[in-house]
Amino acid sequence: MNNEISSPYGICCSGPVIDSSICFDYRKQTQHKFHGILPHWHQEGVLQFVTLRLADSLPQQKLLELQEIRTQWMAKYPLPWDESTRKSFEDVIGERYQSFLDANYGKCVLKQRECWQIVVEALRFFDAKRYYLYDYVVMPNHVHFVAYVHGDSILDVIGQIKRYSARKINTMLGLNGRLWQRECFDRIIRSAEDYERISDYIRQNFNTLRRL
Repeated sequence: MNNEISSPYGICCSGPVIDSSICFDYRKQTQHKFHGILPHWHQEGVLQFVTLRLADSLPQQKLLELQEIRTQWMAKYPLPWDESTRKSFEDVIGERYQSFLDANYGKCVLKQRECWQIVVEALRFFDAKRYYLYDYVVMPNHVHFVAYVHGDSILDVIGQIKRYSARKINTMLGLNGRLWQRECFDRIIRSAEDYERISDYIRQNFNTLRRL
């Protein structure tokens, strides 16, 4: 890891320069499924961009709005999708999803230094074991990270991170309920240029922490 910087309310790390050899390969098989509103795609040995959010980070009204986007899209473009349709859907729902998170709804417990440090500990704990961690940022109510996943499903990796961090944060805060929302947003990075765009987005997120 390199270029790690922190503020009182979160932390950001920028990964190394990459090439397209660890990005989406159109020639390889891709597994997909819906788990709730958002799609999840898995391909062996690729970089993936992941967003985790706290359970209270989106009001019910915003969740219903995302559900309506999905319903309308599925009616217009029934599965299976070609790559162009899949990318368009990810772009449409992903942009709306991220904009809702950036509004910082909820209690934003990750704004506390002890909490965001636990999340970073969870991300680093599995680094070089379940995946290779590239970029990440911990925001007040959500987390973005980029990882090269080898062998495991990205959803299995995410589950480990959430369980590890939730147990410690709930113990520290004296909470018993669900910390993380069950669903997450993840997408396969398509090219070196796509990675640079996402890496820049992660850095922009961190810049908002400096203005809090």
